[in-house]
Amino acid sequence: MPDDQRLSINISAYDLSDPEFLPILDRLAAVYAIDPMRITLEFTEGALIEGFEHIPPLLRERGYQIAIDDFGTGYSSLSYLLTLSVSSVKLDISLITNIEHDLNQRALCGALVGMCRENTWAVVAEGVETGAQHEILLGMDCDFAQGWWYGKPVAKTPEHGELNLRWTSDE
Repeated sequence: MPDDQRLSINISAYDLSDPEFLPILDRLAAVYAIDPMRITLEFTEGALIEGFEHIPPLLRERGYQIAIDDFGTGYSSLSYLLTLSVSSVKLDISLITNIEHDLNQRALCGALVGMCRENTWAVVAEGVETGAQHEILLGMDCDFAQGWWYGKPVAKTPEHGELNLRWTSDE
C-alpha cells in the first residue's frame, strides 16, 4: 500500500464480539506492514451502543484511528462522541442529500462540521453526488468527501479480495 494512502475497515458488532478480533487486526497490520496510524476502523453508531464501548480506547492505544460511520442515522448522542476517542466522523448520506436545496439541512451539517473542527476530529461527508454538494461541503471546511461525484465504487476483483474499497478525496 503506498505511503500516502490509508486503509478503512468497516467494523460491526459481530466483529467486536469475536475474541480474536484484536489479535487478527494486529496480525493484519503486521503481515502487510501497515502502520496502525494509517488504518481507520469505521464503527456504525449501533455497533458501539450494543455494549462494546470499551473497545475503541483499546484500539486507540494500539495506534488505530477510530471513525464513527453513518453519523446522524438515529442512534447518536453528541455526548456519546466525547467518550469514544474518535479521530473522525463520517456524516451519513442522509445529511448530505439535498443539502444544496435545504437551508436547515445545510445549517445542521455546518454545525456538525464546526463541532468536529473544535474537537480536532476529521470530517468525511458520505454520498456526495453533485458539484453543488461538493462546493457547499468545501465551503464548510469538510476534510474529506466520498461519493459518485468523485468516482464509482471499486468492484470486487481477485486483487482486491474481500476488502470494501471506497475512493475518498480531500479535494
